[in-house]
This record gives sequence, C-alpha cells and structure tokens, in this order.
Amino acid sequence: MKIVATKPELCIGCKACEEACSKVLFKENDPEKSAIRITENEDGGYDINVCNQCGECINICQVQAITRN
Repeated sequence: MKIVATKPELCIGCKACEEACSKVLFKENDPEKSAIRITENEDGGYDINVCNQCGECINICQVQAITRN
C-alpha cells in the first residue's frame, strides 16, 4: 500500500499543497476543503497532516517536504 510520507523539517509553510488538494478534490481553490493541513508549531516549524489519497500535494511542494512511501 502506498502512503503519503512527510518531512516536516523541510516544510516552509507556503500551503501550496493545501491549495492543490482542494483543487483536485473539489475543483476549487479553497484550502478549508483540503485533506492536508499545514500548521505552525511552537518552535517556528510546521506540522504536516495529510491523508493518503491522491498525492497531488507531492508534485506541488517546492522543497520536497512530502513524498510517497
């Protein structure tokens, strides 16, 4: 089974992956409908919470913080 793996240490918080996900799932640019969520943590880094569905967020990430395992 393929799953979407993350590398939060590489994330820059641009949230392009959230936009890509909402475009694939709902055909509109609405990050609130995205199955992926980027949140800033207490140390200034980012947490990446993803589903294991389409993988479109992988291709859009500029710094390769999300990969398919």
